[in-house]
Amino acid sequence: MNKTTKELISEYLADQTKKFDLVHADAFTTVAISDALHISRTITSQYLNELCESNEVFKVKSRPVYFFNTRCLNQRYGINVENYEFIDLEEMVEFLQDNGQLTDVFAELIGYDGSLKRVIKRCTEAFNYPPNGLSFVIYGNEGTGKKSLAKLICKHSILSKGILDKD
Repeated sequence: MNKTTKELISEYLADQTKKFDLVHADAFTTVAISDALHISRTITSQYLNELCESNEVFKVKSRPVYFFNTRCLNQRYGINVENYEFIDLEEMVEFLQDNGQLTDVFAELIGYDGSLKRVIKRCTEAFNYPPNGLSFVIYGNEGTGKKSLAKLICKHSILSKGILDKD
């Protein structure tokens, strides 16, 4: 069954909203959506506004304007964003960080709540140690997840307002 352009836009936003990491929002602009789906920006804008009117899509009224799937954003952060209006993306991200129920970023690691729990705790404490964190080395055999752990420690710091900024 062929999907309408409006349905394709809605599905694209749902997929992107599920992946949203509170930092990288480039995929949520009209231009990015139209480029990804290979449709005109004018048509994309028209359908996005229609989806906003039906509350299927949530709009952050900045320049550029950002669009998120309302249902996915509500489920992911446990907040009904339909009742809020945000002037810019930073305001929305701050609101989600302060009021949302953020899931544990380390949950994708096998053993995050068992064998790796102590290691993760020590790494995040060292990384976030005031004022600029402590240096530490992650070592181990090839293929044991050192790079994955390092990326998640950085992501955790960003999400919990740590020492890294969004850039």
